[in-house]
Amino acid sequence: MQVKFVKGEVTAEQPVTARYIKVEVKGIGLCPTWHYGVGYPAWFFMDEVNVY
Repeated sequence: MQVKFVKGEVTAEQPVTARYIKVEVKGIGLCPTWHYGVGYPAWFFMDEVNVY
């Protein structure tokens, strides 16, 4: 099985001060036909979130 890494980046025009951040991810829904879990809900795993 191949793992897919996708980098995303969000920037703001002005500095932001925050206590928390919320990350929303839209998944693909169901596993595709080539996946061994075809027809079942797909999971999304996130390993790291870097805030600078």
